[in-house]
Amino acid sequence: MKLQHIEIQNVRNLTRIILKPSEKVNIIYGNNASGKTSFLEALHLLSYGKSFRTRHLSKIVATGAEQLIINGKLSSSDKSDIPIGIAYQNKCFKIRVAGQTLKKTSELAQYLPLTVIHQDSYRLLTDGPRFRKQFLDRGVFHVEQTFLSIWNRYRRALKQRNSSLQNRQTLKMVAIWNSELSETAKQLHYLRHQYIEDFLPVFQVHSTRLLGIDETLCIKYHAGWPVEQDYCEMLEEGFERDKAVAYTRKGPHRADLDFRVKGVPVHEYFSRGQQKLLVSALMVAQADIYRQRKGSSGLLLIDDLDAELDNKHVSIFLEMINEIEAQVFVTTTDKGLLGDHKINDSKLFHVEHGSIEEVL
Repeated sequence: MKLQHIEIQNVRNLTRIILKPSEKVNIIYGNNASGKTSFLEALHLLSYGKSFRTRHLSKIVATGAEQLIINGKLSSSDKSDIPIGIAYQNKCFKIRVAGQTLKKTSELAQYLPLTVIHQDSYRLLTDGPRFRKQFLDRGVFHVEQTFLSIWNRYRRALKQRNSSLQNRQTLKMVAIWNSELSETAKQLHYLRHQYIEDFLPVFQVHSTRLLGIDETLCIKYHAGWPVEQDYCEMLEEGFERDKAVAYTRKGPHRADLDFRVKGVPVHEYFSRGQQKLLVSALMVAQADIYRQRKGSSGLLLIDDLDAELDNKHVSIFLEMINEIEAQVFVTTTDKGLLGDHKINDSKLFHVEHGSIEEVL
């Protein structure tokens, strides 16, 4: 899918924006606090129905406005146009795609796959497993149609089992949920494991190119429980300890990715700039895997590309995004970011006081 047209109303300081972006690379430049990141945030809202900056959508609505509206037009593989739009007002979220009303934001994400690299993306390496699990599951979700339904089944059964543990119920009553948990846990592990197997060689190419290091970068996937042990048996054996803490201690909900160089966690080994390059390689690889598996590309958003990076690595990154088939949106404070780089089918936009205009 390509985004042919975008209209944004009342997203932070962007009161009304209408753009026709390039299907390849779009450079959005302007001073800090001019609205560059808010523009990327609007695209993220249109894809996932949520922001990458806050959990509270009410904080995104422009001051004095009653609602925010984002409308777009997508071009599909058969060249037909697909209208897509969202509206948020008074905690009410409305989604329309191709004239139909959607009930779940997960349905929205299937139409406009999107990957974003922003100032907090390094938390994927430094913070808890939640961020890494989100990264992994987002990748699997976009290439495996069955993933979401299996994950929802697992979450429902997990919620019920945890509720039973909290209510101090007997092993027999808690065990009702073990079978469903076991079945879906195995399926989730299989999908995640297969995705990582496909992902690692693609990531290795991008990370080597961006980081240019000789050290071996190791990524290990942890399923959340010892997969050599039958999950249902493990739940039964761990019942008393689970009951003591009132939650299910092991399972796919505890999955994680471990990033190390020479046995050392990458956030302790790499500088902040190297961490940004590593996260960028992860995101670009994820977009590349989607292209390989689906035959079409999604959106890649990069906020402040040149922040914390030297000219050499900015140049390498620009070469990479010119080669991949994603539709790219890059923000920067540097109008001359492209320099002498010849990027086919690129557009330049200037942001000032919440207004965005194409620079011809």
